Amino acid sequence: TRFGVDLGRSFIYSAVATSVIKVAVNRTRPSGGPYSFPSGHATSAFSTVPVVWHHAGWVAGLGAGTLACMTALGRIEDNRHYPSDVIFGAAVGLVFGRAVISQRQQPDWLEHLVVSDRSVAVVWGF
Repeated sequence: TRFGVDLGRSFIYSAVATSVIKVAVNRTRPSGGPYSFPSGHATSAFSTVPVVWHHAGWVAGLGAGTLACMTALGRIEDNRHYPSDVIFGAAVGLVFGRAVISQRQQPDWLEHLVVSDRSVAVVWGF
């Protein structure tokens, strides 16, 4: 259960952060479309790596990392993103994945994310 909850939290946190950055930066894709930076696919794929590594071991984590790299490279190959888009997206995903695991080990760090129809908030515990 914790594995699934951690995967879900990592995915949601990183997806919200990526969406906010995409709108703020508003970089045009190589194909001409909007919202290139950062790559949401790379962010999502890399957000799972620390969680899988923590819960399922290094072999599964290495497999998740390999699949995440393939996802990122595929986004460049499909002309959807620039290399900087996927590199930054990977970094965002890894940071949020690691934050979820760190929170599990230190429960006072990040309590949860609150999303409503008009706002997003992060609730910090002190």
